[in-house]
Amino acid sequence: METDVLVIGAGPAGLTAALQLKRSGLDPFLVEKSSIGGSLLNARCIENYPGVPSGISGRELARLLDEHIRDFGVEVHAICVERLDRRGDGFMAACSQGDIFARAVIVASGGVPLHLGLPGEDAYSGKLVFHELKDLPEDAGRSACVIGGGDVAFDYALSLAESGIGVKLIMRSDRPRALKKLEAEAQRTPGIAIISQAEPIQFLKDSGSVCIHFRDSSQSPLRCDFVLVAIGRRPNVDFLAPELMKRSYPDLPLFFAGDVVNGSFRQVGIAVGDGLRCAMQVVQLLLELE
Repeated sequence: METDVLVIGAGPAGLTAALQLKRSGLDPFLVEKSSIGGSLLNARCIENYPGVPSGISGRELARLLDEHIRDFGVEVHAICVERLDRRGDGFMAACSQGDIFARAVIVASGGVPLHLGLPGEDAYSGKLVFHELKDLPEDAGRSACVIGGGDVAFDYALSLAESGIGVKLIMRSDRPRALKKLEAEAQRTPGIAIISQAEPIQFLKDSGSVCIHFRDSSQSPLRCDFVLVAIGRRPNVDFLAPELMKRSYPDLPLFFAGDVVNGSFRQVGIAVGDGLRCAMQVVQLLLELE
Protein backbone atom coordinates (compact mmCIF):
# COMPACT_ATOMS: atom_id res chain seq x y z
CA MET A 1 0.00 0.00 0.00
CA GLU A 2 1.00 3.69 -0.28
CA THR A 3 0.59 6.62 2.09
CA ASP A 4 1.80 10.20 2.28
CA VAL A 5 3.06 9.85 5.85
CA LEU A 6 3.89 6.75 7.86
CA VAL A 7 4.10 7.26 11.63
CA ILE A 8 5.88 4.43 13.44
CA GLY A 9 4.88 4.12 17.08
CA ALA A 10 1.77 5.11 19.04
CA GLY A 11 3.35 6.60 22.12
CA PRO A 12 2.93 10.29 23.02
CA ALA A 13 5.19 11.45 20.16
CA GLY A 14 3.57 9.31 17.47
CA LEU A 15 0.03 10.01 18.63
CA THR A 16 0.66 13.76 18.70
CA ALA A 17 2.28 13.67 15.27
CA ALA A 18 -0.67 11.77 13.80
CA LEU A 19 -3.13 14.17 15.38
CA GLN A 20 -1.37 17.24 13.96
CA LEU A 21 -1.03 15.66 10.51
CA LYS A 22 -4.75 14.93 10.47
CA ARG A 23 -5.51 18.52 11.52
CA SER A 24 -3.37 19.69 8.61
CA GLY A 25 -5.41 17.77 6.07
CA LEU A 26 -3.16 14.74 5.65
CA ASP A 27 -4.16 11.14 6.30
CA PRO A 28 -1.29 9.59 8.30
CA PHE A 29 -0.89 5.83 8.54
CA LEU A 30 -0.09 5.16 12.21
CA VAL A 31 1.31 1.77 13.18
CA GLU A 32 2.02 0.26 16.60
CA LYS A 33 3.35 -3.24 17.19
CA SER A 34 2.38 -3.40 20.86
CA SER A 35 0.09 -1.27 23.02
CA ILE A 36 -1.09 2.29 22.45
CA GLY A 37 0.75 4.59 24.84
CA GLY A 38 4.17 2.93 24.72
CA SER A 39 6.26 3.41 27.85
CA LEU A 40 3.54 5.70 29.23
CA LEU A 41 1.86 2.51 30.40
CA ASN A 42 4.71 2.00 32.89
CA ALA A 43 4.30 5.38 34.60
CA ARG A 44 2.67 5.47 38.03
CA CYS A 45 2.06 9.21 38.10
CA ILE A 46 3.12 11.96 35.69
CA GLU A 47 3.46 15.10 37.81
CA ASN A 48 5.08 17.53 35.36
CA TYR A 49 2.62 17.46 32.47
CA PRO A 50 1.34 21.03 32.01
CA GLY A 51 -2.32 21.58 32.79
CA VAL A 52 -2.65 18.55 35.07
CA PRO A 53 -1.69 19.94 38.50
CA SER A 54 -2.77 16.87 40.46
CA GLY A 55 -0.83 14.50 38.20
CA ILE A 56 -2.11 11.72 35.99
CA SER A 57 -1.27 8.04 35.61
CA GLY A 58 0.46 6.93 32.45
CA ARG A 59 -2.38 4.56 31.62
CA GLU A 60 -4.99 7.30 31.97
CA LEU A 61 -3.01 9.72 29.80
CA ALA A 62 -2.57 7.00 27.18
CA ARG A 63 -6.33 6.40 27.23
CA LEU A 64 -7.03 10.10 26.75
CA LEU A 65 -4.54 10.39 23.89
CA ASP A 66 -6.09 7.36 22.21
CA GLU A 67 -9.57 8.84 22.61
CA HIS A 68 -8.35 12.18 21.22
CA ILE A 69 -6.89 10.79 18.00
CA ARG A 70 -9.89 8.54 17.40
CA ASP A 71 -12.16 11.58 17.72
CA PHE A 72 -10.11 13.07 14.88
CA GLY A 73 -10.54 9.94 12.78
CA VAL A 74 -7.01 8.58 13.15
CA GLU A 75 -6.80 4.79 13.23
CA VAL A 76 -3.99 2.90 14.96
CA HIS A 77 -2.96 -0.15 12.93
CA ALA A 78 -1.56 -3.16 14.80
CA ILE A 79 1.44 -3.60 12.53
CA CYS A 80 5.12 -4.25 13.21
CA VAL A 81 7.66 -2.52 10.96
CA GLU A 82 10.42 -5.04 10.43
CA ARG A 83 12.65 -2.89 8.19
CA LEU A 84 12.63 0.64 6.81
CA ASP A 85 14.61 1.43 3.64
CA ARG A 86 15.02 4.40 1.33
CA ARG A 87 13.14 3.73 -1.91
CA GLY A 88 13.09 6.21 -4.79
CA ASP A 89 11.63 9.50 -3.61
CA GLY A 90 10.26 7.96 -0.42
CA PHE A 91 10.58 4.99 1.90
CA MET A 92 9.58 1.34 1.88
CA ALA A 93 8.56 -0.26 5.15
CA ALA A 94 8.60 -4.04 5.23
CA CYS A 95 5.86 -4.89 7.71
CA SER A 96 4.25 -7.89 9.35
CA GLN A 97 1.23 -7.47 7.05
CA GLY A 98 2.87 -6.39 3.80
CA ASP A 99 4.94 -3.50 2.47
CA ILE A 100 4.07 0.17 2.89
CA PHE A 101 5.48 2.91 0.66
CA ALA A 102 5.51 6.39 2.22
CA ARG A 103 6.60 9.78 0.93
CA ALA A 104 7.59 10.78 4.47
CA VAL A 105 8.17 8.89 7.72
CA ILE A 106 8.07 9.93 11.36
CA VAL A 107 9.91 7.42 13.56
CA ALA A 108 8.45 7.55 17.07
CA SER A 109 9.29 3.98 18.04
CA GLY A 110 10.47 4.79 21.55
CA GLY A 111 13.05 2.78 23.43
CA VAL A 112 13.58 -0.79 24.50
CA PRO A 113 14.72 -1.80 28.00
CA LEU A 114 18.35 -2.65 28.59
CA HIS A 115 19.18 -6.11 29.88
CA LEU A 116 21.78 -6.98 32.48
CA GLY A 117 23.07 -9.84 30.34
CA LEU A 118 23.14 -12.26 33.27
CA PRO A 119 22.69 -16.04 33.21
CA GLY A 120 19.00 -16.88 33.53
CA GLU A 121 17.78 -13.43 32.49
CA ASP A 122 16.70 -14.35 28.97
CA ALA A 123 15.70 -17.90 29.91
CA TYR A 124 13.18 -16.64 32.48
CA SER A 125 12.19 -13.45 30.62
CA GLY A 126 8.43 -12.98 30.61
CA LYS A 127 8.01 -15.65 33.30
CA LEU A 128 10.09 -14.73 36.35
CA VAL A 129 12.17 -11.84 35.00
CA PHE A 130 10.58 -8.75 33.44
CA HIS A 131 11.90 -5.49 32.01
CA GLU A 132 8.75 -3.35 31.90
CA LEU A 133 6.04 -2.90 34.50
CA LYS A 134 3.32 -3.05 31.86
CA ASP A 135 4.34 -6.60 30.95
CA LEU A 136 3.66 -8.03 34.41
CA PRO A 137 0.78 -10.52 34.57
CA GLU A 138 -1.83 -9.94 37.26
CA ASP A 139 -0.75 -13.08 39.10
CA ALA A 140 3.00 -12.31 39.04
CA GLY A 141 3.27 -12.78 42.81
CA ARG A 142 3.43 -10.94 46.12
CA SER A 143 7.17 -10.34 46.42
CA ALA A 144 9.48 -8.62 43.94
CA CYS A 145 13.04 -7.47 43.45
CA VAL A 146 13.49 -4.33 41.35
CA ILE A 147 17.02 -3.86 40.00
CA GLY A 148 18.08 -0.28 39.24
CA GLY A 149 18.76 3.05 40.88
CA GLY A 150 17.14 5.65 38.63
CA ASP A 151 13.73 7.29 38.38
CA VAL A 152 12.13 4.34 36.62
CA ALA A 153 13.34 1.77 39.16
CA PHE A 154 12.02 3.84 42.06
CA ASP A 155 8.75 4.49 40.25
CA TYR A 156 8.34 0.76 39.58
CA ALA A 157 9.03 -0.03 43.24
CA LEU A 158 6.42 2.48 44.37
CA SER A 159 3.85 1.13 41.89
CA LEU A 160 4.36 -2.41 43.12
CA ALA A 161 4.22 -1.37 46.78
CA GLU A 162 0.93 0.44 46.16
CA SER A 163 -0.42 -2.87 44.88
CA GLY A 164 0.50 -4.59 48.13
CA ILE A 165 3.63 -6.29 46.79
CA GLY A 166 6.69 -6.44 49.02
CA VAL A 167 9.64 -4.90 47.17
CA LYS A 168 13.39 -5.11 47.53
CA LEU A 169 14.98 -2.35 45.46
CA ILE A 170 18.48 -3.47 44.51
CA MET A 171 21.03 -0.85 43.47
CA ARG A 172 24.42 -1.80 42.10
CA SER A 173 25.85 1.58 43.11
CA ASP A 174 26.14 3.15 46.56
CA ARG A 175 23.58 5.91 45.95
CA PRO A 176 20.39 6.44 43.95
CA ARG A 177 20.26 8.39 40.69
CA ALA A 178 16.56 9.07 41.10
CA LEU A 179 14.77 12.31 41.87
CA LYS A 180 15.04 13.17 45.56
CA LYS A 181 11.25 13.22 45.72
CA LEU A 182 11.02 9.62 44.51
CA GLU A 183 13.84 8.52 46.79
CA ALA A 184 12.20 10.07 49.85
CA GLU A 185 8.83 8.54 48.97
CA ALA A 186 10.38 5.08 48.60
CA GLN A 187 12.27 5.40 51.89
CA ARG A 188 9.09 6.14 53.81
CA THR A 189 7.06 3.39 52.12
CA PRO A 190 6.88 0.38 54.50
CA GLY A 191 6.74 -2.20 51.71
CA ILE A 192 10.04 -1.14 50.12
CA ALA A 193 13.51 -2.15 51.31
CA ILE A 194 16.45 -0.46 49.55
CA ILE A 195 19.64 -2.48 49.15
CA SER A 196 22.73 -0.67 47.82
CA GLN A 197 26.06 -1.88 46.44
CA ALA A 198 24.65 -5.27 45.51
CA GLU A 199 25.67 -6.57 42.08
CA PRO A 200 23.58 -9.47 40.77
CA ILE A 201 25.43 -12.12 38.78
CA GLN A 202 22.82 -14.81 38.15
CA PHE A 203 19.12 -15.64 38.24
CA LEU A 204 18.13 -19.16 39.24
CA LYS A 205 14.68 -20.70 39.35
CA ASP A 206 13.72 -21.99 42.77
CA SER A 207 10.41 -23.87 43.08
CA GLY A 208 8.42 -21.41 41.01
CA SER A 209 10.26 -18.40 42.39
CA VAL A 210 13.49 -16.75 41.32
CA CYS A 211 16.70 -16.52 43.33
CA ILE A 212 19.20 -13.70 42.74
CA HIS A 213 22.85 -14.43 43.43
CA PHE A 214 25.37 -11.63 43.99
CA ARG A 215 29.04 -11.07 43.20
CA ASP A 216 29.86 -10.42 46.84
CA SER A 217 29.66 -13.83 48.48
CA SER A 218 28.85 -12.19 51.80
CA GLN A 219 25.57 -10.98 50.29
CA SER A 220 22.97 -13.71 50.80
CA PRO A 221 20.95 -14.70 47.72
CA LEU A 222 17.51 -13.09 47.53
CA ARG A 223 14.42 -15.09 46.70
CA CYS A 224 11.26 -13.49 45.31
CA ASP A 225 8.28 -14.23 43.09
CA PHE A 226 9.61 -12.13 40.21
CA VAL A 227 12.33 -9.68 39.20
CA LEU A 228 11.83 -6.36 37.43
CA VAL A 229 14.97 -5.00 35.75
CA ALA A 230 15.01 -1.20 35.29
CA ILE A 231 18.53 -0.13 34.31
CA GLY A 232 17.75 2.12 31.34
CA ARG A 233 16.63 2.01 27.73
CA ARG A 234 18.13 2.28 24.27
CA PRO A 235 16.56 3.70 21.09
CA ASN A 236 14.33 1.24 19.25
CA VAL A 237 15.93 1.59 15.80
CA ASP A 238 16.91 -1.99 14.95
CA PHE A 239 14.48 -1.96 12.02
CA LEU A 240 16.22 0.95 10.26
CA ALA A 241 18.40 0.21 7.25
CA PRO A 242 22.08 1.00 8.00
CA GLU A 243 22.06 4.12 5.83
CA LEU A 244 19.21 5.55 7.92
CA MET A 245 20.87 4.99 11.29
CA LYS A 246 22.50 8.40 11.74
CA ARG A 247 19.10 10.00 12.45
CA SER A 248 19.93 13.44 11.03
CA TYR A 249 18.69 14.16 7.51
CA PRO A 250 18.18 17.86 6.67
CA ASP A 251 17.01 17.19 3.10
CA LEU A 252 15.25 13.86 3.63
CA PRO A 253 11.58 13.45 4.66
CA LEU A 254 12.58 11.27 7.63
CA PHE A 255 11.99 12.58 11.14
CA PHE A 256 12.55 11.25 14.66
CA ALA A 257 10.43 12.09 17.69
CA GLY A 258 10.25 11.14 21.35
CA ASP A 259 12.36 8.70 23.32
CA VAL A 260 13.92 7.24 20.17
CA VAL A 261 16.01 10.40 19.82
CA ASN A 262 16.03 12.11 23.23
CA GLY A 263 18.47 9.89 25.11
CA SER A 264 18.04 10.16 28.86
CA PHE A 265 15.51 13.01 28.57
CA ARG A 266 12.52 10.70 28.46
CA GLN A 267 9.66 13.04 29.34
CA VAL A 268 6.10 13.06 28.03
CA GLY A 269 6.17 16.80 27.42
CA ILE A 270 9.31 16.52 25.29
CA ALA A 271 7.83 13.63 23.30
CA VAL A 272 4.61 15.53 22.63
CA GLY A 273 6.54 18.60 21.48
CA ASP A 274 8.74 16.45 19.25
CA GLY A 275 5.73 14.83 17.62
CA LEU A 276 4.10 18.18 16.96
CA ARG A 277 7.29 19.67 15.50
CA CYS A 278 7.91 16.68 13.23
CA ALA A 279 4.35 16.75 11.93
CA MET A 280 4.62 20.44 11.08
CA GLN A 281 7.94 19.84 9.33
CA VAL A 282 6.40 17.03 7.28
CA VAL A 283 3.48 19.23 6.22
CA GLN A 284 5.86 22.01 5.20
CA LEU A 285 8.11 19.62 3.29
CA LEU A 286 5.27 17.92 1.40
CA LEU A 287 3.82 21.29 0.43
CA GLU A 288 7.21 22.31 -0.97
CA LEU A 289 7.39 19.10 -3.01
CA GLU A 290 4.01 19.65 -4.65
